[in-house]
Amino acid sequence: MALPQPSRDDRQAERRIVRVRAAVTVAGSDVVYAVRTENASCEGLAIRMPHALPVRTKLDVHFAVFAGHRQVAITASGVVVHTLLSGDSWLTGLSITAIPDDQRRFLAEYCAGRR
Repeated sequence: MALPQPSRDDRQAERRIVRVRAAVTVAGSDVVYAVRTENASCEGLAIRMPHALPVRTKLDVHFAVFAGHRQVAITASGVVVHTLLSGDSWLTGLSITAIPDDQRRFLAEYCAGRR
């Protein structure tokens, strides 16, 4: 599977502001970062990190959103496509490379306002 090109801003999928706590692990590492998401789509996330990560860094991310009266857990893998200093944290764009099909469908519906 080819990694996304770092200069490409592929934001075709509908996004939604999703500001929730998340746990991020750099692939192959035991270090877990407590972060916040900014927005999400079924294809990517914007997350606030305590420091910059290099483009193409592989990450695993875990977070949950509330839909109706239930909490839906999301677990995905992705790759950093951009990072920039924003206030006191690094706004990091993550392209999702692996996510269970049911969670991808849920995110697509959630971001389109159907959940």
